[in-house]
Amino acid sequence: WPVASWSSIDYHGRWKALHYFVKKAFQPILVSPVVRDGFVDTIIVSDERAASDGWLHLTLWDFYGKILWKRQLDVSIPSGSSGSFFSIPEEELLRFGDRRTIVLEAVLSVEGGRTVSNLLYFALPKDLVLPEPQISWHPCNEGADFFAQVSANRLARGVYLVMEGVDGRFGDNYFDLLPGRTVRVQFFPRENKKTPDGKINIYSLVDCSERDKD
Repeated sequence: WPVASWSSIDYHGRWKALHYFVKKAFQPILVSPVVRDGFVDTIIVSDERAASDGWLHLTLWDFYGKILWKRQLDVSIPSGSSGSFFSIPEEELLRFGDRRTIVLEAVLSVEGGRTVSNLLYFALPKDLVLPEPQISWHPCNEGADFFAQVSANRLARGVYLVMEGVDGRFGDNYFDLLPGRTVRVQFFPRENKKTPDGKINIYSLVDCSERDKD
């Protein structure tokens, strides 16, 4: 029944934000930078049965795409483990900018070509000083599959794609887009269509700010 609830899929079978986040949370390997006891710890969790080697890339960005700090290190990840692989005092990172305008990106590349990533913000979403991003997209077809290539010139927090006129879902949604990055998102129509006829509308968290309600 179409009501407000804690469900992750709506009445029509469309994925809500929760469903996308749960899908990501159940990946076999995760990387998560977190703040605890005054330190930024980069946690790696592995549910795999075999150990693996990889490379951890940490980059501190401002919301306009400027790199403020970065670090790269090799990591050996035990099977079925969870632990901190890098730690740095939070104040050392905050020397590079206002906590409301910077974000730490953690990217873990694991042997075999797999990559997982996560972002750490140093302020609550309501306190972030988000810029007005210019988000653009371009269609891309591979056989019968349709993709939208999405990019932004500034940080776009909580990017939400809506396909108008065609029922279906995107392979990813409600994601954060760093400046200058291009993300390719597949659309899965319910009907067997090679190229959806609809229009894609794109929103981000800045569209919900008080200044946009005036």
